[in-house]
Amino acid sequence: LMTSGTSKPEVVAFDMSVDETDLSLNIEVALTLEGRSSADGQGTVYGTTYVLDFEDFDAHADSIAEPGTCQNRNAEDFAGAFDTFWEYPLNPTHGIGSASYLAYPPPNSVNGEWNVAADSTDECGVVVYTGKFTWNDLVSCEDYLSTTNYVTTVDDDVAGKLSLQGTFYINVVSPYAATGDSSYYRVYQLLSQPFIISVNKNIQVL
Repeated sequence: LMTSGTSKPEVVAFDMSVDETDLSLNIEVALTLEGRSSADGQGTVYGTTYVLDFEDFDAHADSIAEPGTCQNRNAEDFAGAFDTFWEYPLNPTHGIGSASYLAYPPPNSVNGEWNVAADSTDECGVVVYTGKFTWNDLVSCEDYLSTTNYVTTVDDDVAGKLSLQGTFYINVVSPYAATGDSSYYRVYQLLSQPFIISVNKNIQVL
């Protein structure tokens, strides 16, 4: 990714809301379709993908093949060769959300529900992700090894409130090396959006 941030991917549209009927967090985000990125004067040779998650992507500690339980991908689709993880469809209306193009993989998160599709009304290429996460989905958002929870539960006895607090992130991620797995990544954060869902403690959360 270019250090100057020129010609960077864009968040075309973003909406986050809480459905009070089921206490679910609902997300809709439109992003520009990206294929390859440039860095270090080597041209557009670096694969590029979007990571949507409730944890910020760590360029040194995380792996694109080991997603958290609420990320917009599933580890089962990333058992092949590292260089195949960055394939993308030349025609955005065909292949988005397919295991054949893992830059825009099947959004089969372990917890919650992600969907992805190309915006057929935009000729330049826009990808739309929609996500729905219940209260129980959010409290189960963990890293790949299930050692860290991303969303915090806050019990306020004084106010009589129970709250979920967290942050939703969108990162553009590319491998550090043009070919092969160096275990490091180039990461550009597009968005970080905190959220709080609060209920009265006398309400049973299903």
